[in-house]
Amino acid sequence: MCLDTLFSEEPVVPLWPFVPHAGAWGGLFGRLFYGACMLIWLPPGLCVILALIISTAVPAGLHHALAQRLEFTVASSKALDVVQDVVAKHRRLRLLTHGLTGYFSAKLAHIQCASFISTVFALISVVCDDVSFTMVLLLLPIVNDFLQFSYLSQELSDSSVSLATSAYYAATGGCVSLPEARALALVMRTASTTPALRCRGVGRLSLAAAGEALGKLWKVVSLLRDKL
Repeated sequence: MCLDTLFSEEPVVPLWPFVPHAGAWGGLFGRLFYGACMLIWLPPGLCVILALIISTAVPAGLHHALAQRLEFTVASSKALDVVQDVVAKHRRLRLLTHGLTGYFSAKLAHIQCASFISTVFALISVVCDDVSFTMVLLLLPIVNDFLQFSYLSQELSDSSVSLATSAYYAATGGCVSLPEARALALVMRTASTTPALRCRGVGRLSLAAAGEALGKLWKVVSLLRDKL
């Protein structure tokens, strides 16, 4: 769409309805208007997406870090200090993670709106047998945004499960006393309730959910192509 808008002789500018009826000057003004809208929208949109990616990747990495600390607890002589530190940090990490997922649960659909719409346009092009480079560009947002969010959500859930598993082995390894084992049991219980990103209309994001959603969408496209 961007290439057609900038380089074709008779562009279709979605944000300027007077093209091509306004003449050459109207076409030029439409291109400038469309370019200005893209420049205004793209930087904030990219910043929000990058912020969400980093905000999801960081707690996933911290869960893995706490899990590794507990794995080394079995062979450590300072198991008491390590367990207390891990339990305290996991308590804070759990609150921050659930705050993050709860905050974006009502806003992720708005962030993904452009990706979903561009994907619909690309699939309409597939149904109409209009396969072009512009269609490939329209599919990039769903790959860069939706699939990446699904992967990070899956990684966040897997890292929490990894922490629960490490807490179990540390509690049953015989290197901690009963109070520390009880604290680790609390870590196991809270970490087993895996956090994840959620999107309205899709639900809990994961690689399996993303594959299922894309599979259903492709079935609809195939059905439409057969009917047409």
